[in-house]
Amino acid sequence: MQDSADGTYFDGVTAEGHEAYLLLAGDYLMITPEGFGAVYWPLDDIATAHDVRRGHLRLQNANDPDARLIVEDTDTAAALRHRAPWLDTRHGRRHGHISRRKRILGAIVATELLAMAALEGLPRLATLAPAEWLAPFGESVRTQVAYGMGKGYCDAPEAEAAGRRLLTLLADATGEDVGGINLRFAAGDVINAVAAPGGQLLAFEGLIAFSDTPEAFASVIAHEFAHALERHPTRGVARSLGLTLIGEMLTGGGMGGTAAEALTGLAYTRAAEREADAIARKMLLNAGIGTVGMASFFENLQKKFPESDGGSVLLGSHPRLSDRVEAAAATKGTRRAMSAADWQAIQNAC
Repeated sequence: MQDSADGTYFDGVTAEGHEAYLLLAGDYLMITPEGFGAVYWPLDDIATAHDVRRGHLRLQNANDPDARLIVEDTDTAAALRHRAPWLDTRHGRRHGHISRRKRILGAIVATELLAMAALEGLPRLATLAPAEWLAPFGESVRTQVAYGMGKGYCDAPEAEAAGRRLLTLLADATGEDVGGINLRFAAGDVINAVAAPGGQLLAFEGLIAFSDTPEAFASVIAHEFAHALERHPTRGVARSLGLTLIGEMLTGGGMGGTAAEALTGLAYTRAAEREADAIARKMLLNAGIGTVGMASFFENLQKKFPESDGGSVLLGSHPRLSDRVEAAAATKGTRRAMSAADWQAIQNAC
């Protein structure tokens, strides 16, 4: 559900309030102040601001405690209270929310890790962070990509459950653990899927429509799953944005938009892309799905984009499609990638 209304946003830097357009976007409140870029507040981090006079719903963000938002429209306020019921409690914040003291402790730990950067190298250091630390940051990046490249998240719990079953099948086939890796769907005609840091995968509506079989779709998800397992997105974004980003990832900061821009412009190394392809092939073969779907997907891309051999279609410096078709070898499988019901749910995601 998405609701929008006028509100007033105070950035905490100046005393001036800015008229703002509000949008409930998945697990985030997107705030677009007049004349400024969008700001994303995770719903889990939103709390009632008790230091202002009573009246309209007045909110603050745990990640940016000096900022304030006044929600003046009653329908939007009701929608926010429905999505974040803790706003009406005495404390006005979510139970179990990370305290400022814990955030400071996290910052100290982050500082110590940053001190290792000169010895370890930023990309390698980024991969040492526990997955649960990266997940909130990755979700912020994925949300920015969903609304930047596409038209936003699709309300698709059945498709997300089907995606989870596919990821579990692929993981079990190679002895991996799905853990917090998950798949969501975004509207838009982009023929692509993306892996954000922390195992936050995103598939666009255009990819689903372009995939003529569930096996073709599964091959792309297997490729992105492989990137997540090898932490290629985290390495790439860290390499691109450096020390500041590492600190933001580890302390829950708000650089999701900057990282999303880096991710959408990211070119993995050819070695990383070949590694992801190889892991994906292993997953598909061990699961009994085979690589016919992978080969057919690449062949269809070749037909649609013959002038570039598909090189500009998907993100990153992928190997030439002709080479990928040859590597896939079109090995037949012994089972379908998913049930007919799951494939239908994914096709109806958006």
